[in-house]
Amino acid sequence: MKRHASQLHHYFSIDPDELSYHLASLFFKAEQRATRPRGLIVPHDPVSLSGYVAAKAYLSIRRYANTIDRVILLANHPSVQADYLVSSGARCFCSPLGDVDLDKQSVNVAAQQGLLTIQEEVYANALSLDVQIPFLQLCLSRFSIVPILVGDNAQAALHDLLDQIWSERSLLVVCSNLSQGIDYPDACAFDKATSDAICANHELAINQSTSATHMLNMLSLYWKQNKVLLKMINYQHSYEVNPDHKPYTGYGSWMLY
Repeated sequence: MKRHASQLHHYFSIDPDELSYHLASLFFKAEQRATRPRGLIVPHDPVSLSGYVAAKAYLSIRRYANTIDRVILLANHPSVQADYLVSSGARCFCSPLGDVDLDKQSVNVAAQQGLLTIQEEVYANALSLDVQIPFLQLCLSRFSIVPILVGDNAQAALHDLLDQIWSERSLLVVCSNLSQGIDYPDACAFDKATSDAICANHELAINQSTSATHMLNMLSLYWKQNKVLLKMINYQHSYEVNPDHKPYTGYGSWMLY
């Protein structure tokens, strides 16, 4: 079974040539970084809004394409009180640039160990994962993905899963926007405080700080225990891109190393 996400035309062009050109122009504006990241935190809105911030992050892995053969994609589970991790039952995720296979062996082993469940229906609106696929396709050579939707109370399972599959040749990609609905420029100061907390591996307040605060707090504890460092790559507010677009949203990207 292939996963064809609906409504992706709201996030990027479904024409492969147009999408490739758009992303290539964003990469051209960004700058390469010398350190091979272990992971990235990236925004997940339409490419026309958050694409530049995402491109700045993804460009940092381009020169290391041959050292990454698996990408662990993390996003919020849509149910607030979910206490589990959910992966997809699809064989591959489809994008305008082609199909990307799931690492079914890793998913099935984790499911057998009780670390996650497989529920394809939950992925009907999981576009925060799908919007990352074209960036990865333009930056990496050959790779598979492990898509995971993270419940707010799934800390133990998440930590165990990362212990098992976040290996040297795996890249962790965490999907999260920053503040939403706060007027510019107040949002910039708010997002700056959030970014400082993320970089310091401090717990985030459960408010408007990010779209994935619970997940980031669970990850922050894991990163602290495993001496993972974070550095901000770029920040931009949706008002700077399109003042007419609402709700206003902050976009940031970070590198894990």
